[in-house]
Amino acid sequence: MLLNWGLTMKRILCIGLFVTLCGFAEASSDAPQMLQIKQSFEPMNLTVTASGSLDFVNMDDVNHNIQVIDSKGVRTDLGVEKPGDTTHFSFSGPGAYSIICGIHPRMKAKVTVQ
Repeated sequence: MLLNWGLTMKRILCIGLFVTLCGFAEASSDAPQMLQIKQSFEPMNLTVTASGSLDFVNMDDVNHNIQVIDSKGVRTDLGVEKPGDTTHFSFSGPGAYSIICGIHPRMKAKVTVQ
């Protein structure tokens, strides 16, 4: 009986820890979002304040490869995002940035960092 109680308590603690960590993961970013839906970016044009960060959220049913290009042509490849993934990106400074998908070249957006 005591052995079963110990295992039950371990399970409860593990579940509690998991729920707590999941809660922190969801609330970890207050950054604006750019969604990937139906193989397009939503919104297609976005202005980000001085914090200069953005969450890319793949709400599509296919993989995407987000690439951020600054005004000097420097490209940052954020890797492949699977459906349901979120990728956080911090911009290097104010300016205009182009966003494209390396898998679906017709997917394009613009971000202005002020």
